[in-house]
Amino acid sequence: MASIHKGVQARIAERNELAEFVSCLAHSLNLVGVHSASSCQEAINLFGLIQKVYCFFVGSATRWDIMKKYVKTNLKGSSQTRWSAKHVAVNALLNNLPEIAEALEEVKQTSLAPEAKCEAGRLLTDSS
Repeated sequence: MASIHKGVQARIAERNELAEFVSCLAHSLNLVGVHSASSCQEAINLFGLIQKVYCFFVGSATRWDIMKKYVKTNLKGSSQTRWSAKHVAVNALLNNLPEIAEALEEVKQTSLAPEAKCEAGRLLTDSS
């Protein structure tokens, strides 16, 4: 977005060569958090698991309905670039972990799709 060659910074410089580009400190701090988490294997595993659980339930209306039967709030995906979205996704999972496990167990027991049964079992194993 703020690229010196094609982004906002370049467009501002085209209009006024005396204008100086100052990056947003909040954005820079957000990037520090995102990059720090991507260098820690435990954080990579956690955010990967959160994304897998979210994608598993979002991938099917039937699975989403089962999840909603147990979990009263919506699960969130883990954003690649927004640290605040990671925080929301972690809280949604941690605050509802027993209920999510129950929903995964129901999918594992009742699903007609063998892939869904297998993935639910894998997610249950990974999350414990």
